[in-house]
Amino acid sequence: MTGGIVISHGDYSRGMVQALEMIAGKQEKLAAVALNEGEGLAELTEKIREEIAGMGGGDVILFTDMFGATPCNAASLICAELGCPVAAGVNLPVLLTFALGREEFEGEALLEQLAQASKEGFRILREKDFI
Repeated sequence: MTGGIVISHGDYSRGMVQALEMIAGKQEKLAAVALNEGEGLAELTEKIREEIAGMGGGDVILFTDMFGATPCNAASLICAELGCPVAAGVNLPVLLTFALGREEFEGEALLEQLAQASKEGFRILREKDFI
């Protein structure tokens, strides 16, 4: 089973995992890592390494809150070092797809499912959509 680590500014990652588990139940090999006030790239990268080690090996996808910021930069360093793919701009539909699909899909097939969920999960609704 592919593992996952949600990485964010502050407690956003913990909230995402908590929301996911409310919908899909307790998840194995899924962790939340927060960049806290006063921490930098080095501290966050070490936290991610510790979570990966705690998962006991296997594939891991690193989910970050947004592209280009410290959580994504830390995940990118780990990607370059260990080959873990980074999914930047995580949202709840993506995490739900991950939780429900990671036993059925792996590797590139799982990443494609996540990309599709991201595209389908974001919509702008207007009044005319309901009338």
